[in-house]
Amino acid sequence: MAQFSPDSLAQLNSFLPAHWSHGNPIDILGDANASTYQKALDILIKDKTIDGVLCILTPQSMTDPNAVAKVLVDISKQTHKPILASWMGEQSVAAARDILEIGNIPNYRYPEEAVAVYLKMVAYTQNIQLLYETPLAISEKFNFQKSYKLES
Repeated sequence: MAQFSPDSLAQLNSFLPAHWSHGNPIDILGDANASTYQKALDILIKDKTIDGVLCILTPQSMTDPNAVAKVLVDISKQTHKPILASWMGEQSVAAARDILEIGNIPNYRYPEEAVAVYLKMVAYTQNIQLLYETPLAISEKFNFQKSYKLES
């Protein structure tokens, strides 16, 4: 998991409650509103040490899942970093999941599913990078027509 830059950590400390997790994962606590999510996400997507964000929301009386979903959609338009969501709570977050879906934010019922997808995205990116690597120069004397027998 990513380590935050000192600047990001200082910015998060400036508005999150004193007893937030102070590390990754960020626990912005149950009374967080959409504005708190927005501030935290703005910091994270600008941090060069962070390649992507998984935002997890569980229903809380102080948190509006629809408003937070709209924040994710808006922020996703400002970055090329992947943003995934896990909105837990079935019916209480169904409308928010629709907002995420319409906004092209991959969303999952359980964080483990999102992590598995993110790891597949990382592997895919690494495989694409390998495909684009330039091979070493091949000798002009190399004969492609000749067949070689390998013995075990």
